[in-house]
Amino acid sequence: MNRTGKIIRPVDAASLVIYKKKEGQIKVLMGRRGNSAKFQPGYYVFPGGVKERTDYTTNFINHLDKKSIKDMGVSNSISKAHALAMTSIREAYEEAGLVFGIQLSVNQKKSNKNWRFFQENNIYPDLGTLEYLGRAITPSYLPIRYHARFFSINLENLFCTSKIDGELEDIKWIDLNKPLKIKMMGVQEMILKVLKTRLQTGKLAPKFLFFKWNKKNIV
Repeated sequence: MNRTGKIIRPVDAASLVIYKKKEGQIKVLMGRRGNSAKFQPGYYVFPGGVKERTDYTTNFINHLDKKSIKDMGVSNSISKAHALAMTSIREAYEEAGLVFGIQLSVNQKKSNKNWRFFQENNIYPDLGTLEYLGRAITPSYLPIRYHARFFSINLENLFCTSKIDGELEDIKWIDLNKPLKIKMMGVQEMILKVLKTRLQTGKLAPKFLFFKWNKKNIV
């Protein structure tokens, strides 16, 4: 609980929901936060983390669609929307060892360690391939708060490396066609429902989860 009486400003963050689909079966990659995690230890989450400055400056190709940017709560800032999408891609690489992007012959300027693998291998994330699923803001009474955005991508668009940072434990595929028996927060459940609807019906309806007067709201 936040004992200072002050409302903590949410920190911008993003997650990448990686899925695979075969013959009607949908599986999503999730991992468990370690017991030493500052926020919700022991819960299963998608690869994700806090937006960093370098997420603004690393090269990519194509853009998010205009509707997604409007829905993301970024005051229509195209640069911030793209930076958040890049955050989700970087975190998927760091936490799950999965790389999303297209290798081009155009050399990149090697300017920062967070994106070194992408830059050294001339890999450009294709933001136009991502689908925006929704966002959520942590309740105001908590001492750590995030304004998290969620994007999805099919596993067939990624390739694997052997390097991960160890922030997530027990990384595994969760079958959405079976009862969910893992410990997760309401926002993950919401995002999984949006993704499942998208893949089963073709309809994409991003959701926004927020708390007002300590009551959960989803619009």
